[in-house]
Formats: sequence, structure tokens, C-alpha cells
Amino acid sequence: MSNLSFPQAIVAGSLLATGSLLAQAPQPTWVDRDHPGSEGAPDERWVRIRVVDKFSGQPISRAELLLIAEKDLAGGDPIDGWSEYSDDDGFISARVDKGALEYRPWNWLCLRAPGYGQHMRMGGFDDEVVELSPGIALPVQIRDWRNDPVEGALVGFCAGCGHTPDLVHGHTSENGLVTLPGIDLLQGIADFYVAHPDLVLGYDSPDWLPSKHPLVMRLAPGIAHRGVVVDHLGAPVPGALVGLAMVHRGPWTRTKSDGSFETSGFDQTIDLRVLHGGRKTIFGGVATDGLRLQLPKPTDEMTVVVEQPADVYARHKEAAAQRDAIYEQSKATWPTVTVRTVGMPKDGSVSMRTRRERFDLDELISTGRPVPIPDGEYVWELSGDGWCSRIIRGDRERALRDGIVRLRWYQDTLIEGRIVDASGRPLDASVHIEPLGGREGGQAPAKKLVNGAISMPVTKQGVHMLVVHEQWSGAKRKVLVDLPPRGDEVFVDVGTIIVNEQSPVRIHGPDGEPLKDGEVRLHRLGFHEMPFEQINSQWWGPDLRSGDYIEIASELDAPKGVDVEEVFDVPSRFQVEGQGPWTFRQHDGQLLIDIDADGVNVGVTIGRHFFTVDQPTLLRGLPAGTHRVFLSATGRRSASVDVDVPPARAGIRTLKMALPARQ
Repeated sequence: MSNLSFPQAIVAGSLLATGSLLAQAPQPTWVDRDHPGSEGAPDERWVRIRVVDKFSGQPISRAELLLIAEKDLAGGDPIDGWSEYSDDDGFISARVDKGALEYRPWNWLCLRAPGYGQHMRMGGFDDEVVELSPGIALPVQIRDWRNDPVEGALVGFCAGCGHTPDLVHGHTSENGLVTLPGIDLLQGIADFYVAHPDLVLGYDSPDWLPSKHPLVMRLAPGIAHRGVVVDHLGAPVPGALVGLAMVHRGPWTRTKSDGSFETSGFDQTIDLRVLHGGRKTIFGGVATDGLRLQLPKPTDEMTVVVEQPADVYARHKEAAAQRDAIYEQSKATWPTVTVRTVGMPKDGSVSMRTRRERFDLDELISTGRPVPIPDGEYVWELSGDGWCSRIIRGDRERALRDGIVRLRWYQDTLIEGRIVDASGRPLDASVHIEPLGGREGGQAPAKKLVNGAISMPVTKQGVHMLVVHEQWSGAKRKVLVDLPPRGDEVFVDVGTIIVNEQSPVRIHGPDGEPLKDGEVRLHRLGFHEMPFEQINSQWWGPDLRSGDYIEIASELDAPKGVDVEEVFDVPSRFQVEGQGPWTFRQHDGQLLIDIDADGVNVGVTIGRHFFTVDQPTLLRGLPAGTHRVFLSATGRRSASVDVDVPPARAGIRTLKMALPARQ
């Protein structure tokens, strides 16, 4: 078996015997700035990367490198950073230490380009070649505690820690929807923040795969705080941050030109902080509206606590106590009814929520004790099957009339369809639903089919894989299904699924024979990598779509006549076109790189691959054709060289040259 690690591997070995070497007289183009592989002086720090398309591997020109400093921010604040841009070959070479021109402090690096999603890392990138995925327009729907859509909510997408600004944001329409462009959920951090006066702060990193259904975030009721910020002389203070650091993003808001503010995201009355002029001022909270927050006279103190006047504090505290007392007296008079649940899953739980409070009802229901019914608006919240929930509107009048409330869990979603062979004959097979890569949850038990009829209940929602396994031949079919949100009488018709004894995807090694050892993966926009599996010498994977990419990695046969210590096997990648069947044959071009840099390690960039060499190194698995090779080393001149790599049968191309010292 191969010991190759996907997607690339460097293996050590000695290649002996006889063969042909095709020398290439290099005609380098000398480059002014260094590429990856070169370092600056000991007191310098550089970012040297190549930016490429994640799928095609083509360089991306004018990609923006943003260097962003952490600080407290409000949702929708503009991005405050400094930028560098990639050249026509996708390279960025930027000095980023304090000696850099126009240096500004920074913590985070963000790469982005028009039409692509973001790639963000703290402190530095993990690789010398950074891949950007084409961006996806992501629909997000915000719902409140009653499960009603929320209009006017600010939804921001942040790929940093929350002390970094939104890379994209927008406000929801009357149906609670907003579409955020240029999103890549599969890289690093992917946080969503939601702000609205009626809601607590939304903060989550939910899973979502390309679907006809939006990403839904449902938030609990919140309390807004409103008022004005003035300085020690009573003048309005515009642009001050008001809020509290509950999470990295706050919640915070900024004062308007007249000093007024409305900050939301809290579930109770809180002590507000005001950040202005490098100083934090804390105001004790006993009220939420009509607040007048007067900043003290500036001093050298960085944090100041301002106590409200005793009479104002006492008045507000007494009013709050009266409101609490009235509420508690009302609760004591709530009538009770019996509550029963129907069809709840084993991990199920029941609660009741009003705008003011949430009540856990599991113990009351399990012991048969009656449940108090509020005199205002309320909902029943049922949860189970992992993260699934069901919101049922409370009807006090009906509950009291009937004397009992029956809460029903969702019916199972029913997947229906047919499984047949190429001639249309129904197949006896097994079928199951499994999550895709990166998703939680294990494989569901397989359901055996008789006469090819699918009638399979499931408790999942969102994009999953429907796996069909024909028992006798080992043939498989993997079909993506977009399971709708849970409900009653929800059906998903997958139609007629044809399972052939032969896989529609044929994977061949460089010799044209079926590939026996290696790894095959599918790359699709918006999805994690999806592996193929080998059964009975055939490769089975998800149904392909035009525009997908197939990547094949394996250790190639050692060529004859070449004696080197370092060998690099380059995975082969192919774009899927047409309707199939498809045959993919690994590339077999070979390039021997022998660079003289007086003992200094040389960085070699070719396509989406980067490696360092200090001795002759063989690249195997290149597509036949012209490749541009970029060479860079500390203290040496950088160069790019176009190399014509022939098929393996024509021999091994050798690139031998020297990198002279930088003048």
C-alpha cells in the first residue's frame, strides 16, 4: 500500500538503473522581488506567498493581502488595515515588520480577491502557496424566539476572532433574509454576528453546505439600551463605542453625531462601558432607556468607574423592584394544565419561553405535575435529534378550555425512490444516509431494499449523502440529497437511481492500467473534499458534476537511470466535463531540478506546489507541457524559468542552473 499523504508527499529514495535525461538550457527571467524560499535580514519579517485558485491552481493576480489589528469593534465597522497586492503570477512579497514603509500594527492576515472567498490567519500563513476558493453567496435567515422572521437585523460575517471587522455584512429583509456574498465557510474561523434591538447578540459558527435552503439562526429575546453619551462639559460625543465585551464582538454600538446610541444584544439590564479616546468608562446599570452617560474630565487613568447620583440610582432601582414584584405576583396566579408529549426522541427536551423568561419543563412533564400557563405571549420549545428544535405557539385560551396540551414532535422525513440496474430491473440493495466531511453525526443503520423500492424514514435535515450498495457486485452509488427542514408529512423523492456494475469513473495510473494503490478525492465548490473508495479494483465516489475536480495521488514508479535522494510525487488534478463515463489517467511528466546556490536552500514554486531543495530533486507526475518554475533563495537573485516537460516515455527533463548572488 502507498504511504502517500494526501494531497502531496516528499519521499526519500535512490533511483538507479538506466534511462534518458533531457537537458534544458535554462533561459531565466530575473525577478526583482523575492518569491517564497527567500528570507530577509534577521531583524526583518516578510510575507512571501503565492495565491492560486483552489480548484484550477491558476495564479490569482491583484489578490489583496490585508493586515488587520485587533481592537474592539461594532458590527458593520469599516475594515481598518493596510494592503499589499499580488502580481500577475500570483506572488506577494511584503515586508511586514516595523521597518516597513507605512507600517501599522497588525495581528491578522486576510487574503481576498474579487470573485473569491476570504482566507484569514493569525500571525502568518500555514503554507507558501495559499489557495482561494471561489466565493459563495450565502443566504442567511434570522428568526426570533417565536420562530418569526426578523426584519432589519444586522448580520456580519467575520473570519477572525471578533476583534477583527466583518468582511461582509448586510441587513435582513421583511422575510428575515439577507444574502452575504464572497463567503468561504470551509477555511479557518467562520463566525456570524447578529444585532437587533429585540434579540440577544447572535454569535455562532454554524455548518452550511450549498443548498436551496438558507442558513437559519434563531435568537432569544433581548433588551436594548438607549441614551446619549456626552463629555465632561455636556457636549455630545460622536463615534464612541458603547456596550460590553460579552464576547470578542461585544455587543458594541457607536454613538451618532448627536451622541445618541442604541445598543442591543443583552438579556438583562447591564453596566455599560464607553470606549473613547483610549479610555474605558464604566457606568452602573439600573435602567435601559433615557440614559445620559457623562464622561468624566480626561485624566491619565485608563479605566474609570462612574457612579450614578444616589437619588437617580435609588429611583431606578425602586422602579425595577416594583416591576419584578408585579411579575412574580402575576406568575403565582397562572393557571395550570397537564402537558403530554407525543413522539419525542430519547434525547428530547421541552421548555416554555416568554419574552422575559425560559422555563425547563422536563421534570414537571416526566412526573405528571401540571404546568403553569403564562398570561401573555409564549411558545413551547421542543428539542431533540441532535440540534433540531420545534417551536409551537402557545394558545392559553385553548389550553385552559381543553385542560391538557399535547406537544407533538416532528414526523420522520420520508425518502422515496427506486433503485434499478442499467436495464431497469429493480435491485435488492442496502441504502443509508451519512453526513459529509466535517459534519457531526455517525452513519445511520443501513436499510435493505426489496425490489428496489426506497421508503426510508430519516431524522436529518440539510445536505447529506444517500449511499446505495448493491450486495452482489459491490457496486455503489452516492447521491447528494438536500433534506428540507423538519416538519410533518415531509417527503423527499430521489427518483430512479441507476446503479451500474461498472463505476462511471475509471482511474488509471501513468501506464494506462487501472490504479490499484493511491488516493482519489473529489473537490467541489462549497464542500469538503470527498474521498473515493476502491471496491473490487474499481473506484466509487459521489456522483460527479461538470465543474468538479478529481485529484489522484499515488507513488509513481521509479524511473531508470537517475540517481537522486529527494523525490516529489505531484498529485494529478482534472476538471470534470460532460456527463460521463469518465477516465482519468495520472500525469507522468518528470522534471529533475538541480539548482546551484552555493549551499543555500532554494525555494521552488511550480503551480500550486512549493518545496525547498538543497540537492538534485525529482518531480514526478507533472502534466506534459510547459511549466513556469520560480526559484528564490536568500541572498541570491530570484528567477522564473519556462520548462517544457515531455511525457515519461520521452525521458526526464533536467533543469540545471545557478542562482548568482544578489548585487
